[in-house]
Amino acid sequence: MSVHTGRVSQRAPRVDIRPQPPAVEGGELVWRSRAVLDDVERELWFARPAADVPAEGAERRALADAHLLGWLMHAMRAGLPVHVHGPVSARLLRGLEEWQEAWALWRPEVYRAVTITADEVVEPAGPGPSDVVVAFSGGVDASFTVHRHLTGAAGRRTVPLRTALMVHGFDVPLDRPDDFERAVHRAGLLLAGTGLRLTTLRTNVRDHTVDWEDEHGLALAATLGLLADEHGVGLIASSGSYDELEVPWGSSVIIDHHLSGALEIRNDSSGLGRVAKIDALARWEAATRHVRVCWKQVGAGANCGACPKCLRTHVTFLLAGAPALEAFPEIDPRRVARVRMGGWIEWELWRLATVEIRRRGLRDPWARAAVRAVRRNRLLLPAESAVRPLVRGLRARRAARSAI
Repeated sequence: MSVHTGRVSQRAPRVDIRPQPPAVEGGELVWRSRAVLDDVERELWFARPAADVPAEGAERRALADAHLLGWLMHAMRAGLPVHVHGPVSARLLRGLEEWQEAWALWRPEVYRAVTITADEVVEPAGPGPSDVVVAFSGGVDASFTVHRHLTGAAGRRTVPLRTALMVHGFDVPLDRPDDFERAVHRAGLLLAGTGLRLTTLRTNVRDHTVDWEDEHGLALAATLGLLADEHGVGLIASSGSYDELEVPWGSSVIIDHHLSGALEIRNDSSGLGRVAKIDALARWEAATRHVRVCWKQVGAGANCGACPKCLRTHVTFLLAGAPALEAFPEIDPRRVARVRMGGWIEWELWRLATVEIRRRGLRDPWARAAVRAVRRNRLLLPAESAVRPLVRGLRARRAARSAI
């Protein structure tokens, strides 16, 4: 690798990120860094099972890209320049210039683009590994990304998937390790027979975030990047299609690629909406049995079948004609009709499902209940619809909690 040294000005306050070399602690390879924010020194860490880390790739593991991504939005809120006391990928620094410009335009009252410098700016000596890792939670979007690449449905965009990465500290809190193990077990059942390796990582990055809806894309790219020692590309499954993009949102096809460093980051499958994805998953038996979308009952490693997200996903699988659906309890049309949607984003996702219900001429009790629920919630939801007219393009800034 060729290395360039950046000169750092000491004239003004700045956010100093001080990464430590990765070290084995208690059977895990741990990356740590410290930064002073609001006059308080804080520590960010990431940890992988040491047994999952290959012997090669030490140069890529030594990069401080993940630490920069983990602290960046704090600096942007404060409007302070950043200096990383360690090596950072040149590609990441280039991408973050435009990534920051996007957020400064989307939320100028919150974020400002800041200058980033590093002790070392590292250019790769050559192409990285060819294998691909996907961020995986066991939900609809990530499961569809896995399915379409393993079946070749991505066409010429198909990539050689090797690894699925689950992160403890995102949807499952760090203080619930047993719950995370249940979620991993369920994901393992879904991926059984695919040939993919399922690996895990822990991090406290969410403990330091102010707005997870804005920052989760950074966290995904940071954790994927820690697998750059054996992968060349990391996939983030799109949560919105091109005709339903929500801006601003922490992860989207618009900005995710700007988070590429030692690992190239790609946003995957924005060309298809939720209904089309579930249409495909309905033909994958493992998905109909083990997909996990519920964040209210994550401790059970299963879907509660009663929250708005479970009900909407269940309705969409039935809409797709799934022959058997073990992933959810039996659907109760009365519960569907009474569902209370948390906002206009959620309402729009339900509405899109009912558009397909009408188009396909479905008259099942659950289908009629879904149509009634959309009509009812249109009247119940707050009058912000006057400001955000019916969010046809999912333009609202705040949304219910997102599945990754």
